[in-house]
Amino acid sequence: MEPIVNGGGCVIKGHAKGQTGIEYVVLLSISIAFFIAIVVIANDQLSVLSNQQARNNAKNALKEIADAATSVYSEGSGARRVVSVVFPEGVDEGTPQIVNNTFTLKFRGSDISFNLDFPISGTLPSSAGSFDVGFVSQGGTVTVGVVPFSVEPSSLLFFYCS
Repeated sequence: MEPIVNGGGCVIKGHAKGQTGIEYVVLLSISIAFFIAIVVIANDQLSVLSNQQARNNAKNALKEIADAATSVYSEGSGARRVVSVVFPEGVDEGTPQIVNNTFTLKFRGSDISFNLDFPISGTLPSSAGSFDVGFVSQGGTVTVGVVPFSVEPSSLLFFYCS
């Protein structure tokens, strides 16, 4: 390789063969570190969004129950309704309850509740999963319970509220 003479009369020798390889490795390392950082940040954000979505699903299930109870209460004595609800994973086992005219549950340690202006009694599903919940108006109160058996087209229904 011949030396190259620049305008100032200095002689520039060709690049060392290893310098290009080192530059490539450094550039590749920086790119990989940047990519890993982006993946970690995106994974954290995805986890937060997934948790928020599951919490909203739990809140919507409890709101659906409260709305159905209100509707049955408004219809008057003898009114009945069955609503399918899904409690997502993360609902603390045994926490969906009815206490002092309020539907409550704990989702990953935080409380979600809906208060109603009329007396309600009964039980809610006690774990995550899909359930049919039945409502019966008895005039001044509404009884809530899990429907253990139901057949749709002919409306055969076994409903027990304690």
